[in-house]
Amino acid sequence: DLHATSAAMPDKAMTLSKDDIFTRLWIYSHHIYNKHKRKNILDWSKELHLSGFSMPGKPGIVCIEGLQSTCEEFWARLRRLTWKRILIRHREDIPLAVQAADLSTEIQKQRRFSDFEEKVFDVHGTRSEEH
Repeated sequence: DLHATSAAMPDKAMTLSKDDIFTRLWIYSHHIYNKHKRKNILDWSKELHLSGFSMPGKPGIVCIEGLQSTCEEFWARLRRLTWKRILIRHREDIPLAVQAADLSTEIQKQRRFSDFEEKVFDVHGTRSEEH
């Protein structure tokens, strides 16, 4: 629980800014089919320098990672779109070594994904001769 951690260590929580924390969000939606939403997800992740993936379909899944401030900006934009249901299913906040000379190197160490891409799976398999 993030609130319990902050309450237990108020002095440390107050000293970290949103640019000192690496965040990974696992976002679940009832579904993602709309081409405009899918394009927004791809465009915003690129604009905000986020890595991860999106999986359109039912359910729709988006995983983004990057600086906390940019992840929160992405989530704010995404939430403003019309959804049947969308929520952050899981959140990871990792404090970065603030004294690091090169913050971008610290960020790269935490990434699980090298870039952002849409993953599309053919739920019907490759049995095209049966259609």
